[in-house]
Amino acid sequence: MIRHERVELGEKWFLVGVLGALASEGVLTIITNALHFTWIGLLLGVAGFCLVMGLANRIYAGNKQAVQIALAWVAFQLVYAVGILLLMTTSSHGAEIAQSLGAPVAWTALWKGIAYFGLGWVLFRTPAVRDFFAQKRGDDLHLQEAVIETKPAAMPAPDAPLALTAEQTTGAADLSGYLKKTMYALLALGVLQIILALTKLQITPLPGVLGLVEGALWLALGLAMSGPWHEMSLLADKDGQTRNHLLGGFGSLVCYFKTQAALTLGLIVVWVVRFVIS
Repeated sequence: MIRHERVELGEKWFLVGVLGALASEGVLTIITNALHFTWIGLLLGVAGFCLVMGLANRIYAGNKQAVQIALAWVAFQLVYAVGILLLMTTSSHGAEIAQSLGAPVAWTALWKGIAYFGLGWVLFRTPAVRDFFAQKRGDDLHLQEAVIETKPAAMPAPDAPLALTAEQTTGAADLSGYLKKTMYALLALGVLQIILALTKLQITPLPGVLGLVEGALWLALGLAMSGPWHEMSLLADKDGQTRNHLLGGFGSLVCYFKTQAALTLGLIVVWVVRFVIS
């Protein structure tokens, strides 16, 4: 049952990431070309929309190569967004170049960068989505059949129940609540930081860009906590108290702490640069 719930959750996260990218491509293509029409902006928007839709269909059918192509497209979009923001902050000539590349204002590039960052995170860093992909490809089924054939007596039951006490269950529920509140706080902090940075971008370009980067890092920290929160919330439920799910919860927490270390280093770099230029 827990395996089935994880696969369903992975499917939902995958659809949210894809729909977010598609909506961003469609809406931003209309907005940017209404503000300043360019053939490059139009082609990038239409090509991005069609590519994401086509890749989503192939990924949903279990195509592993489509996932790699999607990650490459996400990387291109992130480089594009960062490059546009840097062009806008260097000089008026850089802003003209960014405008000719289909980004008349900074917030459109930032919006698209955040949308594709979310899609990349869903594809690459969400365990439930990877389980969904594995089921679509049949990898988990073949793996389970091979294990049963080779070591039928040594392997424990995949969903062996845990005998957690009422106090332990309450502790898991409390931890899930703390993680949820912290996740929402980090997401809210990231959004507020980005809004504040956008107001400063036209006045002081470099501090504005640093603020955008910092806001994006806070958002990433919030998104990274969604995995541990979900695992702990299922573990707090009697039906979710299994050996496999407990190990998944530990793995999700370890993955979060590794991500937190990398993002914290990014925040430190931003703060150091801000201190130097102040």
